[in-house]
Amino acid sequence: ELAQTIKLRQQGGLVAALPIVKGGHGRELMDEIRQVLEQMATVVEERFGNSMANATMMIRARTITAAVVSLLDILFLWWAYQRLSGEMERSEKATAEALHRKAELEDMVTELQHISYAITHDMRAPLRAMSTFAEFLIEDVKNAGQEAKDYCRRIIAAAARMDKLIQDALYYTKAVSQEIPTSPVDLSKLIPELIETYPNLQKEKADVVVEGELACVLGNEALLTQCFSNLLGNAVKFVAPGVRPNVRIWSEEREGMARIWIQDNGIGIPVSAQGRLFKMFERLTHNPEGSGIGLALVRKLVQRMGGKVGVESKAGQGSRFWVELRVADSGH
Repeated sequence: ELAQTIKLRQQGGLVAALPIVKGGHGRELMDEIRQVLEQMATVVEERFGNSMANATMMIRARTITAAVVSLLDILFLWWAYQRLSGEMERSEKATAEALHRKAELEDMVTELQHISYAITHDMRAPLRAMSTFAEFLIEDVKNAGQEAKDYCRRIIAAAARMDKLIQDALYYTKAVSQEIPTSPVDLSKLIPELIETYPNLQKEKADVVVEGELACVLGNEALLTQCFSNLLGNAVKFVAPGVRPNVRIWSEEREGMARIWIQDNGIGIPVSAQGRLFKMFERLTHNPEGSGIGLALVRKLVQRMGGKVGVESKAGQGSRFWVELRVADSGH
């Protein structure tokens, strides 16, 4: 409408354009535009109002949710604190009870050790006296019959066996209760020296052969001497009558462990009896020299040094005992 008015004004002057201007059509158009704009503004305001209401609701919902979550967090933390406090209190009580129990057990073990040493001393003294008096009796009663002398010899043998039993029991008590320091021990040196030292392992009585270099293990030299002297002593002791003992010793290494084998040509051990072999006071033969503690002591000492002990045997086919210990590191 405005463009048409301007065109008429340019072509015919003001007079030509006045009818359109006075006609009021442009005002009608503007009024219509204002009405449309008012409607648009109303719609926008409604939408804005709705958006504000929704936003307010969302803010309230989020605020309520945050408050509820915070409350739940506080409740959970309170519950966890109560639970943790209870657990700590119970743990402290249990620790105190355990420490008290440990102290009692330590006192008991100490007392038992004192009793053990006292009993050992008091029991061995009369045994030695019995043996000595029996020997004197044999010498003094020269005209006594053979039967009386035999009784005296039996007294001496029984006293010696009881003395050995008491000593082995004491060794076992020490193995159970005392701390065992360990260090590298060269078995290639220890076992040959042991063989040269013990009379029952000499060449006149047995063939004891060390095959190859033996391992250097982590252990206690004194206790290893006791273990291997016991095993070698059994190897040459339990043979059939008239058979010369033949013992082979060698070692194998695998995954940081050394297994030392002691193979003999003795009477062997029935498979059914091997489960009792390393238990206290278990004697599988009627040999009067055995105390029934030796192999139990060997097992306990080896276990205290972090190792294991076992046997492979059949009745009448000899035995292969083995001791497994950690190989000593070169840095030790």
